[in-house]
Amino acid sequence: MTCFRSAVVGFLASCWATDGWAVRSTGCQDIDGAAFTNKSDVYYQQINNARYVWGAGETIRATWTNPTNPPDTARLLIGSSAASGTPASTTDFDNAVLGAGGTVVLEHTLTQARTYVGSELDVQNGDVVLACKVLQTIAFNQPADQKVQDGNTNLVASSNSGLAVTFASTTPGVCSMAGATMTPVATGTCMVSVSQAGNGDYYPAISVSRTFTITNADSDGDGTDDGSDNCPLIANADQLDTDTDGTGDACDSSVFGADQHALPVPTVPTSWLILGAVLLALQGGFRRQLNR
Repeated sequence: MTCFRSAVVGFLASCWATDGWAVRSTGCQDIDGAAFTNKSDVYYQQINNARYVWGAGETIRATWTNPTNPPDTARLLIGSSAASGTPASTTDFDNAVLGAGGTVVLEHTLTQARTYVGSELDVQNGDVVLACKVLQTIAFNQPADQKVQDGNTNLVASSNSGLAVTFASTTPGVCSMAGATMTPVATGTCMVSVSQAGNGDYYPAISVSRTFTITNADSDGDGTDDGSDNCPLIANADQLDTDTDGTGDACDSSVFGADQHALPVPTVPTSWLILGAVLLALQGGFRRQLNR
């Protein structure tokens, strides 16, 4: 930038076109301090113009790296001017030691409107990225435990910024996500995370994760999942299968089958049956003779 930039707020009018002032303060205007002031990337906004005033609720975040004379102390200054053209009265809201190869993040959420924000090092310059945005948070309802057989379920989450959130499964072998729709894949613990990347007005939200259990169905309520139950529609907690046919005793179809422990039916030779029939016939004829 070729324009000389003074530390006096009122002088900045001649630099607006070059600096590209944002309509909202979320764009943080970069007004480099003069080299002799030991300041690096000082940020200002003018008074008496609502477009350039930081509002309560915005969070100022300065990230410092690469000090030219480490260790140094990074500072975040916040204040207001009494009038246009009057230097701001500032307060040292936050500071931290910045060493060689290190990083310092200074952050402050405004509780009232301000016209000045500055970030500087005590001794020399360094690299700083300063952002002026609003924090956002994610609300993610705890999903209920699911069964594989339940199929798709819509999960519920949102950001207080109103921006759309993104769902992702961190356990794709157990559950998958397509938008807000969760599909059970296998039994186990499903973990889903929700994020929001932010935009020009909002910082990225801290992601929120929820876990829940996916099991198989137990239709008869006997404590054995349908996938393993040898009689899934009739309760048989013992899973007894006497004839080892793969079907539990409670579900075997024969009324007098071995699974029901019925007494065996004795077998009779055919010749005995014929003899019995002849004897019964003779007995009937003998009785008729006696009755004459």
